[in-house]
Amino acid sequence: MLFSLAKVNLDGSIRAESGECEVELIKGPHKAVQQSGFGSKVNTRYEWVEETLQRDTPKWGNGYSEFRYTPEKSGSYRLRITDRDDDEREIVTDISFYVSGGSWVRWAGENMEDITLEVEQELYFPGDIARILVKSPLERGRYLMTIEREGILEERLIDIGPENPIIEIPVKEEWVPVMYVTLSGLCPERRNRHPITIRILANPRGCSERRPSRSQLDPVSWI
Repeated sequence: MLFSLAKVNLDGSIRAESGECEVELIKGPHKAVQQSGFGSKVNTRYEWVEETLQRDTPKWGNGYSEFRYTPEKSGSYRLRITDRDDDEREIVTDISFYVSGGSWVRWAGENMEDITLEVEQELYFPGDIARILVKSPLERGRYLMTIEREGILEERLIDIGPENPIIEIPVKEEWVPVMYVTLSGLCPERRNRHPITIRILANPRGCSERRPSRSQLDPVSWI
């Protein structure tokens, strides 16, 4: 993976400076911790445990730099960039990302029975493929996926496992301007309780396929 870094001012302009920054690549699995509770009941909670996998001090060249890393395992990662401002105050930027592959990841949230869905991008066009990361408390299973808007538009059974935790959905023109995706397991409590929202922008007929930049788009809406 190649991370392209830029050093900017508060107004977004590039600080064309030399020097170097400190870059740290962190992996944070959730680990189960068991506690003895009231009446000899054993309670299980999940703690985020950070592990630094790589450190480097790349140099700035006219305000730009690069960092490379090849993940070996699936899971949650964080790229931490540390530098200093003109007054020698420390500035830290964290970038979180997920890696999916052939190994299962224990996802932890407010409720360990919930399924969480993460959409890959903020906005889609008809003909695009919407890619959704499934964070399930189960290593593998069969789920009912529904695509909804004022009723169910489509439904199908899908199998999710460590080798492929990604759902791919071809975006249709009749779904403009929005669709909702829900995933449910065989047990009623195992589901994403809030449908994920996918925004779709129509391509005007006869117009060019030029798409707006990310800075022109509003953040994705969540239900």
